[in-house]
Amino acid sequence: MNTSKFYSVMGVILIVTILAGFVACKDNGTSVENTPTNESEKEAVGKVLGVMAEGFAKRDAEMASSIYSSEAQWLNAFGDWREGKEAIRKKLTKLFSSSEFNSGEMVGEPTGKIRILKPNVAVAWTYQEIKGQKYPNGDEVLLRKNHSLLLLLKKDGEWIVEAQIFMDENYNPNK
Repeated sequence: MNTSKFYSVMGVILIVTILAGFVACKDNGTSVENTPTNESEKEAVGKVLGVMAEGFAKRDAEMASSIYSSEAQWLNAFGDWREGKEAIRKKLTKLFSSSEFNSGEMVGEPTGKIRILKPNVAVAWTYQEIKGQKYPNGDEVLLRKNHSLLLLLKKDGEWIVEAQIFMDENYNPNK
């Protein structure tokens, strides 16, 4: 199996695993969606997402990668797969130093949703639009409608990202 196909398969496996978690929590009655602590947990997860967003905005790879576990799995919209906090930090450092990446600007405010599945398991979805980014060849990327799905676990009282996958709507590198 070639590397590109392997990462595509791994991305699908990650999505299926996350969706299976949704189903398992819903079916066995262990969801904490309506518990009194749910709102405070959502706020805590929101703070983690805020750290990530601030890190991206400041182009601070150390800050942006601080939310990941040492075993985190990360797949970006262009098929770059990384595993582990250090590998993610290195990728973000390279990305943040790229003039092509930095040529983009956000359109409006990012949005998102957080769902607490169990006291120590959460999923989050984020969405943002970015215009003006460029491909390595200098061509401008069409308006990016970027989605991200994150799986978070609460360890030692802190929420941490275990897996994240990014995707762009209507991404076509040939345009």
